[in-house]
Amino acid sequence: MQAFYRLANMFADVPHLKSRVRKRQWLVKLVSSLPFMQKYTYDYLYRVTFIRSGDYLGMFVRLIVIGGLFIYFIPSFWLKVVFAILFLYLSSFQMMALYQHHRTVMWIDLYPVSKAVRQASLMKLLFQLTGIQTVIFSIVFIALGQYLGMVIFLISGSLFNFLFILGYVKKKLV
Repeated sequence: MQAFYRLANMFADVPHLKSRVRKRQWLVKLVSSLPFMQKYTYDYLYRVTFIRSGDYLGMFVRLIVIGGLFIYFIPSFWLKVVFAILFLYLSSFQMMALYQHHRTVMWIDLYPVSKAVRQASLMKLLFQLTGIQTVIFSIVFIALGQYLGMVIFLISGSLFNFLFILGYVKKKLV
């Protein structure tokens, strides 16, 4: 029945689907080297949730691979840049769900950490993830020998990340 729910979940939201949590200890150790301080509580929580939850890491990797293939196979230079920015948007938009991931866990409300710290932690993670994605897409442009495309995309992708996260995401998290 779980296999059927997973198949149906590709097309519609299935409330009965139990999401699996994977340990992925080597990845968690890689991203969780934060000082033990209150202001890093949500940094740690969002990083570990991104790595261990079956939803976010897989989606992020899939969007990078599909976006890289689009950049590689589309012949028009400007369409490559547009599709690269489109996949930055898709990744950022999908990762916004991390903010609500733990909404049903009552222990989160017991953290003596302000909502502003929680929002800043998610925005910092989004900046880091889209920065990684921007660099990877730029490497695809370099592999194609389009150095001007790499420069244009680095500038436009970074500008898009900055405007989207500080403009749209910040307003939606309030």
